[in-house]
Amino acid sequence: MSTTKTKSGNTFLKRTKTAQKLLNSLPESQIPRAGAVVRTTLDGKTYQSFTNGHIAFMLWEELPGLPQGDGNALDIDSVIRETESQMKKRKKIDIDLADVKAKIIEHKTLNKGRYNTPYTPYKIGRPHYNAQHILDSYTILGGNIKFYNDPTKPLSRAILESENGKAVLLPLRVRVSR
Repeated sequence: MSTTKTKSGNTFLKRTKTAQKLLNSLPESQIPRAGAVVRTTLDGKTYQSFTNGHIAFMLWEELPGLPQGDGNALDIDSVIRETESQMKKRKKIDIDLADVKAKIIEHKTLNKGRYNTPYTPYKIGRPHYNAQHILDSYTILGGNIKFYNDPTKPLSRAILESENGKAVLLPLRVRVSR
């Protein structure tokens, strides 16, 4: 996908709406800390950051209309730098988004009429991630996305990179039945 396409038209609008939905789903009390904040990296690059507590985004171009944070939000630049410093152990993983969507549908079908967990676990190596958060991350970042994690550790944070920014995706703690 070209950079031009990701900066104009429906793709940019879709990225913005997904980010708004992600932040608007938070309780009002969390928006000051999770809302969008424009910051500068150590190397002088400006970025917009926001989080929902499970995914943290660092976008090079500001998405308009997001609920604004009070500036006390998580320092996403340092979280990404810390996670990237462990990149030697991480592997680039190819994610099949059609499979992720199918997993969400399967999970909803299997749990219909029963208590439905608010997430669908999606296994990538040993770690599990919330399938909806994977889809949201891919939508918000847009473009050609590279997904990195350490498939040998069950609680490995994932790094997602595209020409539009970066994201850190936290894993789920999933009970393994024996």
